[in-house]
Amino acid sequence: MTGPVREAFHIDKNPTWFGDVNGHDPTFFVEYDEDVSAVPPSIAIIPALANIMPIAWVYGARVTVPDVDAAFLQSLEGVRRGYTGMYHPDLKFDGELVPGKVTTNPLPQRGGSPLVFYSGGVDATFSVISKIGKSPHLFTIWGSDVFFKQAEKWAAMDRSHRTFADRNRLAYSTAKTTFRSFLDYRSLSAIARDAGGTSWWHGFQHGIGLLGHAAPVAWLHGIQRVVIGSTHSVFSPPDTKCASWPTIDGFLRYSGTVIEHHDFYAMRQDKVHAICRRSKRRGIDVELRVCWQSRDFGNCCTCEKCARTLLAIEAEGFEPSEFGFNLTDEKALVIADKLRSGKIRPTIHWRPIIRLLEDRPVDASAKPHVAALLESVRSLRTVPEAPGSLQPGGLSVRPTDPVETLHAAE
Repeated sequence: MTGPVREAFHIDKNPTWFGDVNGHDPTFFVEYDEDVSAVPPSIAIIPALANIMPIAWVYGARVTVPDVDAAFLQSLEGVRRGYTGMYHPDLKFDGELVPGKVTTNPLPQRGGSPLVFYSGGVDATFSVISKIGKSPHLFTIWGSDVFFKQAEKWAAMDRSHRTFADRNRLAYSTAKTTFRSFLDYRSLSAIARDAGGTSWWHGFQHGIGLLGHAAPVAWLHGIQRVVIGSTHSVFSPPDTKCASWPTIDGFLRYSGTVIEHHDFYAMRQDKVHAICRRSKRRGIDVELRVCWQSRDFGNCCTCEKCARTLLAIEAEGFEPSEFGFNLTDEKALVIADKLRSGKIRPTIHWRPIIRLLEDRPVDASAKPHVAALLESVRSLRTVPEAPGSLQPGGLSVRPTDPVETLHAAE
């Protein structure tokens, strides 16, 4: 690497936290849990290029490679337009990929099962449950949110995912990768923030950076469709800056494989609704994992994301314990205290949860966290609006709210 783009990588630099937890290795690598020696080099290079090309575009850099897959190369222009549409006019995307040759790689076989990125979270689980009739091939990455030094946590996660796959007779693959530690996020996230985003991971890497890792697995198994769960929805603010977006993910291709950004028309509560009902109807045991604060595998049950998710389950009339949340009486009281003290402040993302809970009778002694949430909302309606919080009286749902549509369909 030469020129300004060097600052985006950890070459000749001390590692940040990501590098430290992944063993101080500043290089990019990905290891699969199966033999990938038959994968053509023009496809094997895709995981690296998928993480490098957004950087090249932002810095106006040229990337040269000996060989690249034709479908992937052709799709990059559409992906670039997706970024441009999201960030124009704050950023230009001028870099280029210059291959020594371009290779067409037809799939060696054609399988009917889609590959679905699976983390155990709400978005991923909703995608798996939605595709369960097509026997999805589950794919989990080690190095995305669980890192190499968290070997015990990864082992527990891997066991949980393999058990889920075996129980439902699904294929399951993993990849170990440094894609989050070979970059200098300090330099890159400064660019993202200047362009109105929050971080490089959320605004530029999440999406294509993950999706590239599936290319070798898709080619090996003849997978024609790769599915990634939507992080946001059509109801998100129009100025949202997130790299995992239909106008970016949906243009990516490799060999004979297309990408599905699933399901952009479903809000998080819609997904919880579907997970609860469809899993019970089909007899599928689901163990959600939404917590990033717990040191061990599982959910702490008291952070904002855990509280929001388990309350979303209760709003649907189910018990959190049925879906991987060990909600004890003590933890329920902790959530209640955080809601009353403002340590957990309901935002607009809580609106569907609150609307549903308001229609249910609440035993404050049995569910103090539910009672505290409804109390906090009632108090919010009497005070001035804070940025990002629920608007006073703003709990009404649009006539076209997908929650209503999905409930009716169920």
